[in-house]
Amino acid sequence: MNKLFLILVCLLITTTSCTSQEITVIEATPGGVYELPKLIDNQTYVINGSGDVDHPFVFKGDSTGTVLKGCSAIKVNASYVYLKDLHFLNNEITYKQNKALIDIDKKKSGVHDVTISNCKFEHSVPFNDRDSDSQFYWIYVNANQVRITQNSFEGKKNRLPIIHVQSKNRKTIINNNFFGNVAPRKGEALEAVRIGLGDGPAECTLASNTFFKYHGDSETVSVKADKVRLVNNQFIYCRSGISLRGSDNSIVEENVFSYANTPLRISGKGHKIFDNIFKGNTGPDIVLMTGGPNYNPVSNNEIFNNYFYDQFNVGLLTYQNYDIMPDHISLHDNYVIGNSINSPLQDVTFLKSSFSKKSITEVRVSKDFTLKEMIFK
Repeated sequence: MNKLFLILVCLLITTTSCTSQEITVIEATPGGVYELPKLIDNQTYVINGSGDVDHPFVFKGDSTGTVLKGCSAIKVNASYVYLKDLHFLNNEITYKQNKALIDIDKKKSGVHDVTISNCKFEHSVPFNDRDSDSQFYWIYVNANQVRITQNSFEGKKNRLPIIHVQSKNRKTIINNNFFGNVAPRKGEALEAVRIGLGDGPAECTLASNTFFKYHGDSETVSVKADKVRLVNNQFIYCRSGISLRGSDNSIVEENVFSYANTPLRISGKGHKIFDNIFKGNTGPDIVLMTGGPNYNPVSNNEIFNNYFYDQFNVGLLTYQNYDIMPDHISLHDNYVIGNSINSPLQDVTFLKSSFSKKSITEVRVSKDFTLKEMIFK
C-alpha cells in the first residue's frame, strides 16, 4: 500500500546510452510505503523528505522482488529510509547522471539512517567495458548510520567497487552479504568493498560476509580509512582478501581465508590481527608492505592467536622508491596446524633490521617451521 508521500514524474532526454530516462521524485514521510511494480526499466527514483526513527519510510519491490533493468537507479536524499526486495539486473548507467545504482549521499541533505536489505545485484551478460567511460558503483555511501545487510552481489564487470564507503562517516555496517563470481578485469579497480580514500577515519564494520570466487582486483576488500573493524568474514577461492592499504588502527578478527592468493596485506600502524584462520592459500598468508609516498610505513602491529593450516609464510612487498621497512611487528601465540602436528609458533618481533632488500632471510619460528620473508619484485 502506498501512502503519505508526494510523487513527481518527469522525462529526461540525454545523448548517452540512456537515451530516454524517466525520473520519479518521491517525498518520503514517516511510515510511508512505496511499492514498485514487478519490472522497472530505465527509470531513476529520487527519494527526498524523511521518515523518522520509529517510522522509517519503506521503498520496496513487490513480493517476488522487483527487477530494475537498463539505466534504472535510486538516489537517496532522505533519512530513515528502508530499501528492500529489489533486483538490479544487467544495468548500465551513466556516471555523470548516476554514479551508483543506489547512491546515498549526505553532501546536500545530511542523510543518515538508511538500510538496504534483501536486495540482489547481478550482471550476467557481456558488458562493453570502456574503463572510466563505463564506470559506476553498485552502492555508494556518504552518510551516517547506513546498514547494508543480507544482500547478494554477483558478476560485476566494470570499473569501480561494488560498494564504496566514504571516510568520516559514522556507524556504517556491511554484514551478512554475499559477494561472488567476479572474473578478473584487465584494468582492475574492481574491489568488492572499498572503505575510504586515505582521507581520515571511518567508523565502519564489515562483518559476517562471504566472498566467493572474487577475482576482480588485487584487493577484494580495500581499507583506506582508519579504525575499521573486519570481523568474521569468509574469503573462499578469491584472488585476494583484505588489504589494509591506507589504514591505521584497524582490527582484523575471526576471518577465514581459504584458498586465496594473498589473504592479508598490511600497511600502516596500530593494527591488531587476531583469531583468524588461514588455510590452503597459494601465496604468503600475510604480506607486509614497505612504506613510501602512498603507503604508510608498517609499524607497531600485533598479530596473535591466529591459526595457519599446513604452512605459515610472511611476504614483503616492495616497490621502487618505497624503502621504509616494517618495524616492531609482534607475532605471538600463533599456531600452525597440520595432519601430524599442532605446533605453536615461536613468538617473534620484527624490527627494521630483520629485513633485507638484497636477499631472502629466514627466521626460525619452531623446530618444524621457518618464517620466510619473501621479496616480491
